[in-house]
Amino acid sequence: VDGEARTAYVWSCASAGAQRLALRLQQDGYRVATSTQPLRAGGMDWPRGTFLARIERNPASLHARMQTLAALCGVKVHAVQSAWIDTGDTGVGSEAIRALLAPHIAVLVDEPVGVNAYGWLWFMFERRLGVRFTAVRASRMNARILDKYNVLIVPDGDGGSLADQLGEGGIAALKSWISRGGALVCMDDASEFPTLKNVGLSSARVVGVPGKAKDADDDAAPDSAATENARRPQFVPGTIFRAGIDPRSFLSYGYTRETLPVLMQGQTFLKPSRDGVNAITFDRTSPTVTGWTWPETERRITGTAYAIDEPNGAGHVVMIAGPADFRSYWRSTERVLLNAVLYGPGKE
Repeated sequence: VDGEARTAYVWSCASAGAQRLALRLQQDGYRVATSTQPLRAGGMDWPRGTFLARIERNPASLHARMQTLAALCGVKVHAVQSAWIDTGDTGVGSEAIRALLAPHIAVLVDEPVGVNAYGWLWFMFERRLGVRFTAVRASRMNARILDKYNVLIVPDGDGGSLADQLGEGGIAALKSWISRGGALVCMDDASEFPTLKNVGLSSARVVGVPGKAKDADDDAAPDSAATENARRPQFVPGTIFRAGIDPRSFLSYGYTRETLPVLMQGQTFLKPSRDGVNAITFDRTSPTVTGWTWPETERRITGTAYAIDEPNGAGHVVMIAGPADFRSYWRSTERVLLNAVLYGPGKE
């Protein structure tokens, strides 16, 4: 921190540790805001999604706590002394500055969630970031439990099994919770859950359908496009693809390049949403960077989405088609998950 601020502390969402600093401040009860437009503050330009801790909206203890946490998180924080801006129309006091709600995080655990997927998520939040969350079993999910949180994360797991466990009552409670400002984040194979017809939380769809090729058009040749389109893609064991970024989506805040390498595994590829925001997409004809791909993989992944934000009422449904922080070593997409946690909630 380069001094004691009179107006606000500002730090770029593109810096390493930026999301961690925001989460730790919120966890300690401090108010954090963000700029929904490129920001001009302290004589410097800041990207869309930049974080601010405004002095007038926080207790005096913010100064000392910011010094401690900024050093812990390795973030360079700029002390802004005035709300006045010399150029542009977005400053610290602009209408484009939006207060962020402190996330109260629940993570689904046990069947149908994969134990390994829950494990890396636990390690990321508790051991690396120092951010608290609560593990909740799908079998206990109801309106009373949901109302304690404003973020619900579903790690890798079977979407159909989750819908069966929740039942009509659980799904109805979940939809009501989202409409009132909750943020549902589904990852990897669990990203199929919002797309299911009996769930109805997204206009996105999964490429292919459950079943074997014999369910396709009986008159189609065995190797025809009709047969291929009537089944799910072949299982991808773990391949890195290059995806394009829409910088206007909050899921993309902090990324400075137009493309992003992402890790995909499994056979869940998401067709783009008609009603939501397709924040990160496979928009190239040859997206493979490295790893094994079946001959059909590039054909079927091209034009699909890696990350989708589907607004629902006051809340959001976020689908991430891969493991966003696989085993806590594949971290290029960790920011997508943390953005969903930070910017997604619309309720206390």
